Amino acid sequence: MTTQETPEPFRCSSFDMITIWAVRDPQSSASVVPRVSGYPAYSAGMTVNENPIHLVYRVPKSNYRSYAEGGLLFYNLYSSPTEIATDSTYTYVEMILP
Repeated sequence: MTTQETPEPFRCSSFDMITIWAVRDPQSSASVVPRVSGYPAYSAGMTVNENPIHLVYRVPKSNYRSYAEGGLLFYNLYSSPTEIATDSTYTYVEMILP
């Protein structure tokens, strides 16, 4: 007697969809994060006014674990990642790094 297993769907994440989107700046009222102030857009070489640094990653909801099975799951030994905002397309995850 032969047993045939039902194939399981394969799901995986794509890291090319992650963008460092913003940096927390308590001195700024500008923000590129929806409904949250104090998060100006990230740019390489910018001055950061806070230590530890708070980086915000923008991830498509279709590739984030809370909204998609097999989506990305952030992990940080220093501090737990926090989803600080979401809109119809993206979620914004804050990582605090020393």
